[in-house]
Amino acid sequence: MGQRIEDIAKVLGINKGCINYDEKEQVYLISTLQELEIKKEVDFSQLRNFPLKFTKCHFSQDLLVNEQEFKEKLIFENVVFSKSINFSRNTFYREVGFFGCEFKNKLYLTQCVFHDNVMAFGVNLLSIDCRDSIFRNEVCFGREINDPNLEKGFHFGSCSFKDGNFLNCQFHDNVYFKNNEFHGAAFQNARFYSNAYFNNSTFKDSADFHECEFEKTACFYGVKFDKAPNFSQAQFKGSLNVVNTNLDFDFESLKEKIKQEHIEYNKHDKKPLDNFANDFRDSFRIFKNALIKDNNLLDASEFHRFELYCKEIELRESVRKRGTKAHDNEGIRKNMKPFKEFIDFLLLRFYRNLCDHHTDFLRCFNNLVLLVALYVGCLLLRSFNFLENKAPSSDILQKIDFVDIFAKFILECVAMNVKIVILLLLVLYLIVSVWKIFKDILPWILTSIKALLKNVGYFILMLIVPLVVIIMFYVLVATLFKLTPSILLPSFLNITGFFLFFFMYFSLVFLDSAIVRCLIVIIAYMTVSIAIGYKIAILNPLIGKLFTDTLEITDPFLNFITLAYIISMFLVLFSLQKTARKNSIVPN
Repeated sequence: MGQRIEDIAKVLGINKGCINYDEKEQVYLISTLQELEIKKEVDFSQLRNFPLKFTKCHFSQDLLVNEQEFKEKLIFENVVFSKSINFSRNTFYREVGFFGCEFKNKLYLTQCVFHDNVMAFGVNLLSIDCRDSIFRNEVCFGREINDPNLEKGFHFGSCSFKDGNFLNCQFHDNVYFKNNEFHGAAFQNARFYSNAYFNNSTFKDSADFHECEFEKTACFYGVKFDKAPNFSQAQFKGSLNVVNTNLDFDFESLKEKIKQEHIEYNKHDKKPLDNFANDFRDSFRIFKNALIKDNNLLDASEFHRFELYCKEIELRESVRKRGTKAHDNEGIRKNMKPFKEFIDFLLLRFYRNLCDHHTDFLRCFNNLVLLVALYVGCLLLRSFNFLENKAPSSDILQKIDFVDIFAKFILECVAMNVKIVILLLLVLYLIVSVWKIFKDILPWILTSIKALLKNVGYFILMLIVPLVVIIMFYVLVATLFKLTPSILLPSFLNITGFFLFFFMYFSLVFLDSAIVRCLIVIIAYMTVSIAIGYKIAILNPLIGKLFTDTLEITDPFLNFITLAYIISMFLVLFSLQKTARKNSIVPN
C-alpha cells in the first residue's frame, strides 16, 4: 500500500502525505485541507491501474493520455482544470465522474469506450467533446432535484454546457441530462438504445438531434428551446414525451436560424435553403404528432404553428426557382407549380399575420377591428353618411370640430386659478421625464421608423404593380372590343376599388412595425367604437339590411368596396372562431 502511494505521488509531483487510501470508497484519495496545486505535466498512463479520487485539486498543466485502458475508478471532485484535458481514444472499465469541477478549457473524450457509469454533477460552463464514443452503462449529466425547497442550481447537481458535442455516440443504457442548461448541443447521428431523459433542461442556442435514433423512451418534458431545434430524420421507435415543452422564439428567429444552418452547411457542401426549411418542418411535425397521439392538442398547436412557419419559408424559396422549357402538357403543368406555390405562400403569410395560424386570439380580434375601421374610412372618404342618409358626411365632420373643442378647453384652463410658476414647473418636469423615456427607447424608435419606411416602400411598390396590370388589361379590352372611355372608366374604377380595398387591408395586416401598428390599432378602436355606437349595422351591411332599411348604398364604387369588405369579414370571422376554439390541429 505504501509503495503504491509513493508511486502515485511521484507521478503527480506532490508530497505522499497528500494521498490516503479510503477503505469505504476503495480509492486513493488525493486531497488536502487547502487547495492542492499540481504543477507537473501528469502522465496519466502511469496511473491507469490505480483507483483515484482527486478532491480540491488544481491542475495547472494540460492533461493528455490516449489509447490506454483504465482498469479502475477515476473521480474528480471540486477540481479546477486550467488547461485542456484530452482523454480521447481510451477505454474505461470502471466509473468516471466529475463533481463540482471547473473547466477553463475543453474536455476531450472522443472515441472512448466506457464500460461503467459516467457522471457529471454541478459542473458550470462545461465544454465537452465526446464524438464517436460508446457508453455501455448509465450516463448522468445533472441529477433530478426531488426536494421542492431546493432551488435548481449547479451546486445541487445541474450542469451548464458551453457546448456539448455527442456526435455519433452510442448510449446502451439510460441517459440522464436533467435540469441542465445547454448553450450549444450536438447529438447528430447519436443512438440511444435505452431511455433518454432531458427533463426541464434549457437549450439556449442550437440543439441538433438530426438523424438520431431513440429505441425506447425519449423524454423532453418541460424542456425550453430558445432557438429552433433540429430533429429532422430522427427516429423515435419508443414513446416520445414532449409535454410542457416551451418554444421561446418567433418567425424571424426561426428564419434566421435556418439561414445560419444553410450558410454553415454550404461552406463544405451544397444544399438549397428550402431543403433546410423542410428539415426543420420535419422536426416540428414529429413533436406535433407525438402530442396528438397523447391527445394533447393545445400543446400540439404550438408545434403546428412552427411547422407552418417552416412551410412558408420553404415555399418562399421554392417560388424563386426558374421553370424549365415546356415541350408538352406535362411541362406546362410543372411550370405552373411555382405560381401555385406562390399562392400558398401568400395564404400562409396572411394567416401568420392575421392570427398566428389560429393561436393568437387578440391579434385576430385587432385585425377584425382594423377591417371595420378601414371600411368606415372608405365610406367617409366617399362622403357617404352611414349615420343618416339625408346629410353628407362632410356636415357631420363639421359638427365635430376638434379645433374648437381644443380651444375651449385651453380657455377654461386659463380661467382657472392656477399659479403660472407651478404650471411651468410641471411642464418642465414633464419635458425632462419624456426626454428620459425617449432617450431609452430612441434605438427602438429608429428601428421602428426604418421598418415603417420599408413597409411604405413595399406598399407603394405592390400598389403600383397591380394598378399597372389592371390598366394594361383594360387597355387591351378597350382595344379588342373598341369600347369608349365613358363605358370603360366606371368599370375600371369599380374593379380597382374592389382590389384596392383588399390590398389596403392586407397591408395593414402585414405591417411589421410594432409601434406604428399599435398606434393604428388604437385609432381603429376609437373609430369603430364611434361608428357602431351610431349604427351597429355598419359591422356587416349585408346582415344589417335585415334589421334596418336606412342603410342604403347606391354608389357602384362603394358597392364594390362593400363586397370586398363582406368577403374579408367572413374570412376574418371564420379565423376568429377557429382561433377561439383552438381546433387548428385536427379537423372535426
